[in-house]
Amino acid sequence: MTIIATPTADEPSHVISLTDGTTTVGFVPTDGNGKENVRAIKRFPLVRTGLKTATGSTKYSDFEEPYMSIPQDDWTGGRGA
Repeated sequence: MTIIATPTADEPSHVISLTDGTTTVGFVPTDGNGKENVRAIKRFPLVRTGLKTATGSTKYSDFEEPYMSIPQDDWTGGRGA
């Protein structure tokens, strides 16, 4: 099946297509009832701060993409090594 998902196509077969250069996959976003709905895909901004600091002990529930909590237990291979 040919996947057509261009804005200039008269009758596109899909709304979105992704390709890695050899394989192309087409998508048609739907709502919870299975009806086509282009508003089913939403964009959320990614927090783009360079450094996240915290005071006190942090928990794994404090995750905020794209950061994760990695405890530093020792200075092996670090400063003064």
